Amino acid sequence: MDKMLQLKLRGLTGRAVRVAITASGGGHTGYAIAIAEQLLTRGIDVVIIVDPADTWSLEKIRHRLGDRVEIAFARQLRGAQESLVALLRRLPTRLADLVKIHQVLADTDILICTGSNHSLLPALYARALGKPVLCIEAVDRIATRSKTVALLHDLAAVPVALHWPAQRKLYRRAAVVGPIYEKPLYKPAQGDYILVITGTEGNPALVKKLVKTSLQNIVLQTGRTVDPQLIARHKPTWKVFRYHPDIAALMARAKLVVAHQGLSLVEAALAYQKPVLLALNPDLPRTSGLEDAVHLARYLNTKAVNPAELTPRQLEENIFAATQRRPPRYLPGAHILATHLTYLMKSILNKER
Repeated sequence: MDKMLQLKLRGLTGRAVRVAITASGGGHTGYAIAIAEQLLTRGIDVVIIVDPADTWSLEKIRHRLGDRVEIAFARQLRGAQESLVALLRRLPTRLADLVKIHQVLADTDILICTGSNHSLLPALYARALGKPVLCIEAVDRIATRSKTVALLHDLAAVPVALHWPAQRKLYRRAAVVGPIYEKPLYKPAQGDYILVITGTEGNPALVKKLVKTSLQNIVLQTGRTVDPQLIARHKPTWKVFRYHPDIAALMARAKLVVAHQGLSLVEAALAYQKPVLLALNPDLPRTSGLEDAVHLARYLNTKAVNPAELTPRQLEENIFAATQRRPPRYLPGAHILATHLTYLMKSILNKER
């Protein structure tokens, strides 16, 4: 890393560069961990801002990063399926959260926001303090833009780090760094089970069709909306759970990973070189849709399917076909972003003058 740029970011204090990252749940937390892993190896101090109610993110951060990072707390504005009314009702208390993390942001050299409404207020506050802010667009937003990232880019001139060249058309202030995903913790092995990941919220449409198939060796993560015990009654040979803090260990030994559009699918394909199948989640209207899913599937050498439109037999056929494909290889975006962070920020500062 360029020493002159390091000194510029350090200012006159002589302390190490300090980067704050919002971990906004699900794949957003995955981006935060991936970037933090790379920054820590470069001697950069990291503080991660997380929702205190997001125990899954907190558990994963501690599992992956231990006590090498500082944790600060700020609550999200609304959940994935909550309305604008809920956001407005919570706004006063969320603004109060910013006061609590004022010193964290004041002492930060750069804030990296990982999207979702959880990142919105910390990013705006950091900008008001004169701090550089960089947003990470979602890995599955290839044809459409995330609302929070688009708002920060358009109204607050926040630049955006992108995963894929096709995303360049979405933003004027942007740089493609490559797909951002966590470093592999385990050596991939050829397992005999299919791992199905439905995400934090769950994918009931996928699970409903899956339980009607003849598939036996399934490891299923259900998320919040599906009760594992109900599935276990119908499929006693399956291993079923709501959440697993070390899902990567299961990825590493699977023969195929089925997941909705998002970071888990990317991590399985790129970090662990597993064939994957993209199963669209129709119950998350605020996330990316079918067009984005199709683009992401192409990047991962697979197919995007909508489980709500498939028969159980068709789902089985798509799963079998996916096992025959080979995952692609790309340069890891988190490594590239961390390596060139000071250069990117210098370019950003020059553009804003």
